[in-house]
Amino acid sequence: GHNRELMEQCQSLREYAQVQTFPKEFKFVGTKTDINTLIGNAVPVNLAAYVAKNLMKYALNTRQQYSKEK
Repeated sequence: GHNRELMEQCQSLREYAQVQTFPKEFKFVGTKTDINTLIGNAVPVNLAAYVAKNLMKYALNTRQQYSKEK
């Protein structure tokens, strides 16, 4: 699959983690197989932060609109 092709292009697990936007200081624990699976299954960190930030904005906006309607 896609993750296997991406991993084959990367020189190391650390490079693979950078592609998934893990911070450089993130500490991985486990076997190489465990770490590879963790990285491959992860939602990219920057994407998760972007989605969370926008969901929070939406929730706060919705709350304010609801408060005004009452």
